Amino acid sequence: MSQEILNSVLAIESEAKALKEKFEEQLSQTNAATDQRVNEAKSNMEHSLEVYKAELKEKNQQKKAEFEAKVKEDELAEIAALKERFNHLKQDLVQDTVKEVLKRYGNS
Repeated sequence: MSQEILNSVLAIESEAKALKEKFEEQLSQTNAATDQRVNEAKSNMEHSLEVYKAELKEKNQQKKAEFEAKVKEDELAEIAALKERFNHLKQDLVQDTVKEVLKRYGNS
């Protein structure tokens, strides 16, 4: 009977060792799969971030171009308004000068 117990204990130890090896192999596979998924997720995230940065840069450049165009348009409108005002004041000055000359020297 003691031989049977010994054989039974050895069989249990052998099964335990096999289970331990199987568990360690599965753990190793799980760790490898997890590492791979983490690396893929990290790569996808980095790619998405680069795409987002490129889109954001393009939007900012577009907004900058639109702003610069609006500023240029406003600038040209202001310049035109100032030129018109200058020409109007210049005509007023000429008319006032003619009036003053006529007033001082008469219609000769």
